[in-house]
Amino acid sequence: MATAAELTITSLDDSGPGTLRDYLLSSQDGDIFLFQPGLSGTLQLQSPLPDISSNIMIQGLEDHRIVIDGASQYSIFHFTEGQSAISRLDLQNGAPALGGIVQLESDVIVFLDAVHIVPQSSNTEGEVYVKEAAELRIQRSPMSTETIMGHVVCHDGSSLVWEGENSVRLQIESLGTTVFQKKGVGTVELRMGAPTDIQPVVEGGVLVFNGTTSQPIYVQVPGQLRGNLSCLSIVNDGTVRPGNSIGIMSMTGDYNQTTTGVLQIELSPTGMADLIQVGSNAFLDGKIELMPELGLYLKGDSFTFLTAGGVVAGTFSLLEGAEDGFRSALSYFPQAVQLTLLQNTVSFFGGSLTGNPKEVLTTLENATVSRGSDLFSVLSAINALSSSASVKEALTQLGPTPFASIAWSDATTLYQLAGMVTQPPFGFCDVPCAPFKKPCCPQSKPNRIWLQAIGEKTEQSTVDSLFGFQTWTEGALLGYNAQGINHPWTLGGYVGYTHSHLTWHEIEGKTNTNSEYASVYTSVCWPHFQLDASILGSFYQYDISRTINFPGVDRKAKSSPSGGGLLGHVGATGFVSSNVPLFPFGKVDVMGIWQGSFKEKGAQSLDLNVSSAEFTFLHAEAGALVEKPFCFFWGSLVPACALSWVYFGPLSGTNIKGQLASVPTTMVMRTSSHGFNGVSPMLSLGFMSGERWWVSLAYKGEFSDHRTEQDINLQVKVQF
Repeated sequence: MATAAELTITSLDDSGPGTLRDYLLSSQDGDIFLFQPGLSGTLQLQSPLPDISSNIMIQGLEDHRIVIDGASQYSIFHFTEGQSAISRLDLQNGAPALGGIVQLESDVIVFLDAVHIVPQSSNTEGEVYVKEAAELRIQRSPMSTETIMGHVVCHDGSSLVWEGENSVRLQIESLGTTVFQKKGVGTVELRMGAPTDIQPVVEGGVLVFNGTTSQPIYVQVPGQLRGNLSCLSIVNDGTVRPGNSIGIMSMTGDYNQTTTGVLQIELSPTGMADLIQVGSNAFLDGKIELMPELGLYLKGDSFTFLTAGGVVAGTFSLLEGAEDGFRSALSYFPQAVQLTLLQNTVSFFGGSLTGNPKEVLTTLENATVSRGSDLFSVLSAINALSSSASVKEALTQLGPTPFASIAWSDATTLYQLAGMVTQPPFGFCDVPCAPFKKPCCPQSKPNRIWLQAIGEKTEQSTVDSLFGFQTWTEGALLGYNAQGINHPWTLGGYVGYTHSHLTWHEIEGKTNTNSEYASVYTSVCWPHFQLDASILGSFYQYDISRTINFPGVDRKAKSSPSGGGLLGHVGATGFVSSNVPLFPFGKVDVMGIWQGSFKEKGAQSLDLNVSSAEFTFLHAEAGALVEKPFCFFWGSLVPACALSWVYFGPLSGTNIKGQLASVPTTMVMRTSSHGFNGVSPMLSLGFMSGERWWVSLAYKGEFSDHRTEQDINLQVKVQF
């Protein structure tokens, strides 16, 4: 009795010694057919190969593909009995009328491992035939995604098992009940020419089934079923996803989803959704995963994704959205399940936002919006932005945050004006070359009228949520004060006007401010010490232009609100001795800034209705001044310099509120409670001619982390 052998095929001739035909004629159970290493090319059949009735293995080569060609006249492999395996071969051009490329008779089991069955475009009869009770197992496939593995004809009671790791399309013709088992990790797209009796069992990977079967479909973990299909019923332990994009799975019987089952539903902003259409009862458990297409969905949009001719029993235990910003709820009815949006899906990239952009996003998500409205077009533009950074930039432009920076700028100008009038180095002595005996200048004439020109630049970086800004200010003050001769007091007042031009760092836009001022001030002098105090009031008229610009939106919002301010100031200056021209000084300013409510125009639904706001600030400074007069016959020069510590920051009112014109929800924008600590240098040069005229030019800066402020002041005084 012959024994199994390992046989090496050395020739690709049709017949003769060392050929495949030669070994098949005498094959025994257990024989292994190997091709000689290095052998390559095509075996062109000139007659049918012998039937295979024993348990054999035919193995191709790893590095060379061997092609067996039936010349469109002959069947290549015909298995009549036993269990056989073929690997690493390309099979092509079989004769459909004679069994195609591979034919399995009843009760035969054949394993195809990395076998490429090349379809014929003109073949409508089949390349693979699987007869009754036969089983074809495809363990791996070298085919690409675009390749159809021929035309497989399956007879009643047969089974086809796919374990390939890649993605292919498979055309099956079922002539009776056929079990198709999808295993492995690849994707198989089943193409059915007509309604069939195929019974899919999805155990792994993805099965895309577009067609109709009279049999049930079973989906097991971790298998996935997709496609537009009609069947008897579905039992879902794995994952089910209707359609190839948005589509329908219908069944005449039940849909049964277990605790491990997942139903994936794709949604469209046009109102369409996947549908599970159940003819009988739907038994629900497990999870539902939403897969929304990109686009703008509106609060209140609803999608019916499951209907039942019988009843809906049970509920999904977990609802998951595919992206941030898609908050929804499920509603269960006796014969349907519906999904309803609880917010507008302004952006799928808003999950990482915090602070003011998040406040604006939340307001827009909960707004009532109608399709076709201006706000809808704005939200669509935001929704189209493709990154969290771009969404943040857009939302930053929609809130009232920038208006808080105006208050910070106004407060800066207030305390600078107060310091110019009452604190060194802006005082002067009408007899500067006389020996000092106290910090107050000796004065021979009691009355002064003075005029002061102002130039100021303030630069502040972004801190917390407060917008950075730059302000240029110019203006003039006109004042009068009286000083008692040989008395320790001075009393005076002034009025003034400034024009400021502010721009923000984060957004395009500007604020032009016309400001009017009125103040009273006084000082009292003792030996080695002087106290001064003042009250300064202001009125502001703003002209604000704010640009809103991001992809899809380009608008300007304009407004002309008004406001006011009030400052209280106290200061002190010391005097060391007549031999040391050193004057230590300090001061404290408390400022209140009020901004009236206003409404913007020009930006349609993005116009803001801004509430009135009040801000309180503290400014403190302590340092020392050195001042030395130089006397000449034509007058005197008085250079001075100072260095001090400064603090500036808010005491209260760090928030600002507003509403979008189309959304009656108040947004509370938080700015910053940050206080700035820094140093302040000063340089000045004064000139006096006689005892009446005084001219001085001074520079003063304040430098701290994130903030710089620089002032240039020209002062002209006349006394009489």
